[in-house]
Amino acid sequence: MYNLVSAILWLCIGALPVTAHEMWIEAPAMTSPEGHYTTPVVFIGEELEGKRYVFDPVKFEQAIWAGPETTSDLRLNTRSQGDVRLDAFGDGLHILALQSYPGKHLYPTESAFLKFVRSVGLEGRVNTAQPSVTEDGYVHESYQRYAKTLVGFDGKNQSDKRIGLEKEWVREQVGFRLYSGRKTVENQPAWLYCRPSDGGEVKTALLETDDTGLVHAELPAQSQCLLNAVMLRQQADGSWFSEWVSTFFDTK
Repeated sequence: MYNLVSAILWLCIGALPVTAHEMWIEAPAMTSPEGHYTTPVVFIGEELEGKRYVFDPVKFEQAIWAGPETTSDLRLNTRSQGDVRLDAFGDGLHILALQSYPGKHLYPTESAFLKFVRSVGLEGRVNTAQPSVTEDGYVHESYQRYAKTLVGFDGKNQSDKRIGLEKEWVREQVGFRLYSGRKTVENQPAWLYCRPSDGGEVKTALLETDDTGLVHAELPAQSQCLLNAVMLRQQADGSWFSEWVSTFFDTK
């Protein structure tokens, strides 16, 4: 039902294999005598299988850690080298949101680029009739990545909210709503990947936002899930620009 993405996802934290594309954050909720905390890990990969990277806020254009009533810009905080622990601001849902620096990728052929378009569910959604191959023989793509993870600590306030990224998902009672700036994104394909918390096969579904930007998803219980959307458009010079928007969360 789905194809693997051939695009490379560049991130300033290191070189990546050509099959890597999705960026997500896993941040398990933990408790010590001092209080709640998490130690996030950034992943680059596909279908919830990927390479691990140590979380370092200064490697991102934005790095935001927010509780129900408090928000912190992690890039401005003084941290000792290797310190990846994030302390909670009390009880309730916390959100870690990251925005990568822009990157670039070259596709060797037009067919390789069209394979990528199909793999992210955008075949027939974007106009690929205009020539994309430039004088150097490549298809050029620029991209930006936005990742968000929901960390549930004890407490009644478990409501997701907009955190300040240009592109982001927000979990609501009836589904997930996709935002671009102040507007919602309608009729946008999105991939949902869910794996059982105790291991097992990853379940995959291709979904689509409605005319209010909302995607309705049947979520399996006791699972870790990744929801990812790719917005793609051609620029005036014939190159392409993609924006990858993900959210990672646990189900009960």
